Amino acid sequence: MQFQTNTRIAPIVDVSTYDNGTFSYSSLWEGDEEAEREEGRFVCNDYDQSKVGERLVEEANRVFAKHKPLSKYGVVSIKATKFGSPRFYNFESDWLDLDIEVDDTFWDKARDLILQPNNRKRIVAYAANHWVSYDGFMSTMLNRLKSLSRDTWRHKEYGTPMATDAEIEGALVADLIDAFYNLQNSRGLNEIQEMGAILMLMWNIEYPDDVSGTSWVSEDMYEHMRGNSSLSEFCTVIPYDEMYRKIGESLIDFNGHLAETDAQYRKYLECGVGEDSKKRAAAWMDAFRNEIAEWSSEQNSIIEREAPKWDVIKDELDDMREDWENRLKAGWLGAWK
Repeated sequence: MQFQTNTRIAPIVDVSTYDNGTFSYSSLWEGDEEAEREEGRFVCNDYDQSKVGERLVEEANRVFAKHKPLSKYGVVSIKATKFGSPRFYNFESDWLDLDIEVDDTFWDKARDLILQPNNRKRIVAYAANHWVSYDGFMSTMLNRLKSLSRDTWRHKEYGTPMATDAEIEGALVADLIDAFYNLQNSRGLNEIQEMGAILMLMWNIEYPDDVSGTSWVSEDMYEHMRGNSSLSEFCTVIPYDEMYRKIGESLIDFNGHLAETDAQYRKYLECGVGEDSKKRAAAWMDAFRNEIAEWSSEQNSIIEREAPKWDVIKDELDDMREDWENRLKAGWLGAWK
């Protein structure tokens, strides 16, 4: 029999590509990127998340096929079918959709494993930490379990009812019995949640050293990726000479503006203007030189701060050029024409 779930429900592997997540894609090839920069080959512009996702699916399936996790309990195969990403990363990160194939022995073996008295404490702790509602998090897991609330600080401060371990255990066991019955009899009303719950609890028992349930699979995946791929496979490559040429085309010629204005200033002085006019003109030139220095410094900091993100550099320099042209029209250089 084959069932579907995902790593949001059963996080047996971490595929987060978000910089603040457990796995930061942008830092995975950091050493290789630096080496390629030193060779002057290219600059990696924007990462192509679809290519990253395709590779993560391949890597996950390589690891699952290699190790055949939970096979002794009747799990025939675990296959990643698709990489997915949330619209916003506020509350969740990237995930893999999974197909789980089991044989006829799975049901009894899995049920016995999860519901053993020795394993009750472990599964209750996992459910309490991940599947029971608390302040700021509303569980969407199994029916009885999601109706409970475990919120220690609110209980202490406001006297809000809090689920006990015994209540969590009772709800979890009842939900699991329903899940086994539903899935085995092909009812599948909540297949993704029910199969994910069973898979994750089995994983948590079988691999107790994996605190999050993800480490050995993720480590195998990313170690293999580092050794068998290049950062250039997953990003838009811009050769360094091309990038510098594009940057050069986008730069504002502040020295040219200063020279032009200074020449006009000197011509103005040669016209025999009075002392008050000379003082005002000198003040204008001092202010203009300061303006030039500030804008030139800002332009350099954009390049230094954002390199090698060409799209960011281009957008910021374009905005800066527009602001500068408006400034010239309003005064400074315009005042001398």
